[in-house]
Amino acid sequence: MKRVKQFGETVEGYNIPVLNEREIRASAGILYLVMFWSWILVVFNDNYLLLKYANTIFLADFIVRIFISPKYSPLLIIGRLAFGICLGCKFYSMFYKEKAQYCPGEICDVNAKQEIQKTSLLQIAVVIGFFAFVITTAILFNDGFGAKPTSLWFIVKSAFSI
Repeated sequence: MKRVKQFGETVEGYNIPVLNEREIRASAGILYLVMFWSWILVVFNDNYLLLKYANTIFLADFIVRIFISPKYSPLLIIGRLAFGICLGCKFYSMFYKEKAQYCPGEICDVNAKQEIQKTSLLQIAVVIGFFAFVITTAILFNDGFGAKPTSLWFIVKSAFSI
């Protein structure tokens, strides 16, 4: 039976569908940085606005990853575009004054990119649509997101007291 949806991409040389680990780490780093900065603002400034936006972005990205395909996850695509360069090889040549002999992930060799490492026009459109979603969310929900959160227990107690 042929699978309609698969988790990962078929790459020559692998028997199972795989994901690009470099872009997964890059998107995790982007999410971590945004969430860390959000929590810093909450702890030190009592400002919940960025945390609410970060949670919305996180949720939207994971909905795409799980229900559509990781191939079209906006943060994975941004991770690929932003960190698609090998800084290790660049720093190696600065310190040792020679070119690195082996490049992990073959990212320095532009001609040797695997199909999984290429960005399609549809994926670029997904990223543009994602930014449009974030901007639209900021415009439509800014007043609600700007409100300070209330206690969940207060909401539960008031619901049961009616």
